[in-house]
Amino acid sequence: MDPTMINRAIQTVIAIATITIFSFAIVLPQNRTPAMDEPVANFTDRVSGYSGVIRYSELITQLALQPGTPLDPPTTDDLNRALKNVIDQRILAKPAIEEARAFGWMPSGGPDGDVESELKRILAYQTTSAEFVKRLKIAGFYSLQDERLRAVIKQRLFIDWYIDVHFRRPIRLTPEIEERYYHEIFVPDFKRQYPGMLMPTLEQQRSRISALIIETSIGPKIEKYLVRARQRFRIEILLKM
Repeated sequence: MDPTMINRAIQTVIAIATITIFSFAIVLPQNRTPAMDEPVANFTDRVSGYSGVIRYSELITQLALQPGTPLDPPTTDDLNRALKNVIDQRILAKPAIEEARAFGWMPSGGPDGDVESELKRILAYQTTSAEFVKRLKIAGFYSLQDERLRAVIKQRLFIDWYIDVHFRRPIRLTPEIEERYYHEIFVPDFKRQYPGMLMPTLEQQRSRISALIIETSIGPKIEKYLVRARQRFRIEILLKM
């Protein structure tokens, strides 16, 4: 699992988006960089009538939170992957926020709250804090305390809560499943990546293995959910040659 993604939910969505064929793509204009507030795509939910616009700044934000992804300038391939991810996040965010609020759950604020913890976790995977702030400024944020950035984090935490409730929690692991994963997948991968190093025991890695099994198994289920959901949406790409 790549730990550089902002959280488990977005990591899973990004992973499945890369293997999904979409019938749309943006094409960067020649000889100019799009304005940050320039519309990239319109989307409409044909069932509920819910609609909105996706702007270029949202794609740059998506890339800014992924360490090592070029921003100045971004590649067309990266922007298209970011667009697909943003669309899937929009699809997930609305039901996630509505359901979480109905259950009385909100990301906690304050210095020890969910948002601050997530920002610290993201920062831990950056080269330096100064480099991360630089990437954020390219995306239009003035600092880690920018309320617009914190709103992005909150939305992603809502999505993570929703995926946790509907996809992770129903999974029931047994010691036999964890042991099989350890011997068939973890051990061969460890030997390949760290030849000559002492092999960790199953007990030492049980919590990590459980998390890996769950995240691997929910990917196809989330993709099935998104395939159905995308059929309700009409996407109009605006950024073309």
